Amino acid sequence: MAEVIVVLKSPNLAKDFRADAQAIGLEPLPFPGLPRHFRFLGVSPAEFPLAHHPAVETWDDGEKKLTPAATQNVTLNADMTGTGGWAAARCIRRRNPWASPQIFPRTSTFDIKRTGAGVDIFIIDSGVDYLHPEFGGRVNQYWHYETSYATAVLDDTGHGSHCLGLALGRTVGIAREARGHSMKFFNANTGAPVSNAIAAMAAILSQYNAQADDDRPAVMFMSWVGFTSTIDAAVTDMINAGIVCCYPAGNEAIDITTSVVRPAESDPDTIVCGGIQIYDTAYYIPNTTAGGEFGTNFSLTDVDILAPAQATMSVNRTSAGGGYRIDSGTSYATAVVAGVVACMLQGYKRLTTRAQVRAVKQRLLDNATTGALKPLRKKDGGLFNLPDRILYLNPMIEFEVIPELVPRNP
Repeated sequence: MAEVIVVLKSPNLAKDFRADAQAIGLEPLPFPGLPRHFRFLGVSPAEFPLAHHPAVETWDDGEKKLTPAATQNVTLNADMTGTGGWAAARCIRRRNPWASPQIFPRTSTFDIKRTGAGVDIFIIDSGVDYLHPEFGGRVNQYWHYETSYATAVLDDTGHGSHCLGLALGRTVGIAREARGHSMKFFNANTGAPVSNAIAAMAAILSQYNAQADDDRPAVMFMSWVGFTSTIDAAVTDMINAGIVCCYPAGNEAIDITTSVVRPAESDPDTIVCGGIQIYDTAYYIPNTTAGGEFGTNFSLTDVDILAPAQATMSVNRTSAGGGYRIDSGTSYATAVVAGVVACMLQGYKRLTTRAQVRAVKQRLLDNATTGALKPLRKKDGGLFNLPDRILYLNPMIEFEVIPELVPRNP
């Protein structure tokens, strides 16, 4: 069905806008949680009569399809498991224990005082196999679009399960006592239209506001492509409400300084996550099985932080055999960053302003390890121009001091 999504300049304009729409026989349907967003069902974008209404900030084709950020499956002939894979272990160390090629097997340890307790992590993705033992009853499929169930009730592709495992899994994740909320908006057969993504964000904001008395901070991450101006507006509203938002830089191994390829670049207070491999070089696979290059997108200005992305180990959905799998992509770097942010938010009351979100991002960047990133060139000789900031979480402290936030127990 044809559909148009509209974002108003202010929610205060909704009453008059609705009246004008109804006067010409159209009914704007709200997205609960996003008071500036409305949808018009059965309306062709090419014939939308309110595109130039003075109250409209932007509008989109609600049926435009989003696609998952590509990932590259990797088969390893080596054991990086230890206590849960190299990604978590790297993030709590200033010095890389695997800085140069070594013989296998490699082992890792993950000992940390923070667990993300009292913090919510929202993921908008293909779904999550929340029954997997890694999640230990801390994850629910909070919301799903009515047409998002296709090849699997819990997770259509395995992408969402792998991501959330890296964020909060009990042995492969960072925030091992955080609570996870899966927003399944993707159908493997039909994809995910823009309206699904906006509805998922609206559901997150609705839950965040409805549970204000619980005083739980929240971080949200989403690893999809094809974003539009109406989704950008929803991201802005989430940040204004106090939700920390993380997005991937993408996996085309291109410079995104002048190319807008992700929603992350639409708002300066999102956290844009690039990827590294185990030796602290850019995540890069020069010759994939499908041909071409595969690796982190890069920019000195539009990528904020670097995190493990190549050959990450995480949850394998039960319908695909269960257990664990190895996969690569900046989606997974983003998940690791989300887990670190959750640990940083531990001990604080819920955030309610953009200024607080900005303060969390700045502390994350200030904490980053510098001087460890090694230069890497693509096969065409071009350099991966990335910021010298590798994700770091101090394993020895129990509370991250961020003056702009309000502690639960001052």
